[in-house]
Amino acid sequence: MMVLPHGIVEGDLRVTDGLIKTIAPQGGLQPRVGELVIDGTGLHLLPGAIDPHVHFRDPGHPEKEDLESGSRAAAAGGITSFLDMPNTLPNATNRTALEAKIASASKKAVTHHGFFIGATTNNVPDLQSVEGMDGVCGIKIFMGSSTGDLLVHEQKHLRTFLQIREALLQLMQKMRIDCNREFQSLNIVQILLRMQNIEISSVHF
Repeated sequence: MMVLPHGIVEGDLRVTDGLIKTIAPQGGLQPRVGELVIDGTGLHLLPGAIDPHVHFRDPGHPEKEDLESGSRAAAAGGITSFLDMPNTLPNATNRTALEAKIASASKKAVTHHGFFIGATTNNVPDLQSVEGMDGVCGIKIFMGSSTGDLLVHEQKHLRTFLQIREALLQLMQKMRIDCNREFQSLNIVQILLRMQNIEISSVHF
């Protein structure tokens, strides 16, 4: 059984060079010479899922989990893409740190991946520097507590984002702003950013 956008149906699916080539609801695909055929009778085939919020402690604390062990565990559970948070050691708050994480992931991760850049009270130029950068998926704003200098919870600092409104709007075309669910601070940033038509999402506590 294949889980498709319009429902669950019986059928066949062909993968060529690691990519889905053909989806045939109701079946009908004929095996090609030398092609591996997997009989999925009684099973369900689901699309790979995306985990948009992981904390792989790499770099800094690989003994807890690194990009290889974390991505392998994700793949085993059907997660084919992950987006990693910036509170590693060092914090991923600038282009250099992100380049290092992306380079490491290219060697160690077994799934698709992306990385958040962390906002601080004074790294607006760093946020702007990663506009359009491959592998960077968004900006993470910690407004409750975090490590290093990642805490951004005062209104005067959140207002900084309005001062660079146009740059952020351009940045948000390819990225998203991700905020911890701290209600008072979240209300502030919702007012400041949603009025500017910038997407904001609240995530786990």
